[in-house]
Amino acid sequence: MLDKFEQIYWDLVNGLHPSLNIEEILNLILENSHSFTPSWHALGFIHCQLYKNDNGTLRLHIWPKNYRHNSEQKEKIHDHIFSLNSYVVCGEIKNLYYKLIPHTSLDCVDKHQLYKVEYKENCSILAPTGKFFLPILSESNLIKSKEIYKIDRRVFHESNVDHSELVCTLVSTYDFAEDDPHMLSILTLEDQIVREKVKFPINEWKEIIQEVINELNLAHTLYKLD
Repeated sequence: MLDKFEQIYWDLVNGLHPSLNIEEILNLILENSHSFTPSWHALGFIHCQLYKNDNGTLRLHIWPKNYRHNSEQKEKIHDHIFSLNSYVVCGEIKNLYYKLIPHTSLDCVDKHQLYKVEYKENCSILAPTGKFFLPILSESNLIKSKEIYKIDRRVFHESNVDHSELVCTLVSTYDFAEDDPHMLSILTLEDQIVREKVKFPINEWKEIIQEVINELNLAHTLYKLD
C-alpha cells in the first residue's frame, strides 16, 4: 500500500497526474481504513494523512456534501510552511490569493490581525502577533475535476467549495520551512485561541469515500456515453 502512496506522492510533487488508478487507491484506503485517523480541519474539510517521507506528506482532503462541523472557522485566509501540489479527484475548488498590506489604523473595519498557528497532537493554538494587515485579492482561479494546482509556501490564500457539492483532493506537500503557519482574522484578541482536534468517525469517513468512488464511476459512465 505504501509504495502506491509513494508513487502518487512523487507524481504530484513533479506536477504530474497520478499514474495509478484513483478508484483503486480509494478502495485500498477503504480496505485498510483502520490504519488512518481522519479528522475535521478547521478550514472545513476532512483531513487524513496517507503517507509521509523525509520530503513531505500525501494527504486526502474531502469536503462532504451539505455537511460541515460546527467549529469550522469562517475566516479562511492562511498560508503554509510548505508548498503543495493538489489533484482534484472530484468537484471544483476556487482558490483566492491575497497580498497583505500592513495597517496600523485601529479604526479600520477591514483590518485583520495576523495569528501564528502552532499544531499540537490534540489541538492547534492560534497566537495573536499584534500585527495588522489589509488582505487585497490579487488573483483567483477555479480548478475542476482531474486538474492539478500548486500553492507555494508563504502565499496567503483561501480555498472555497460549494457546500452542496462533494469535493475530494489528493495533496502532496514539500519544500518545508522551519517556522509556523499563519492565518488572518478580524478578531483583535490579545489572548491565544485553542482549537481542539475533532476526530472524524471512521465508518462515516468510509461512507464518504464510497460516495467519491461512486462519483468517479458515474463520471466514467457519462464519458463513455458521450
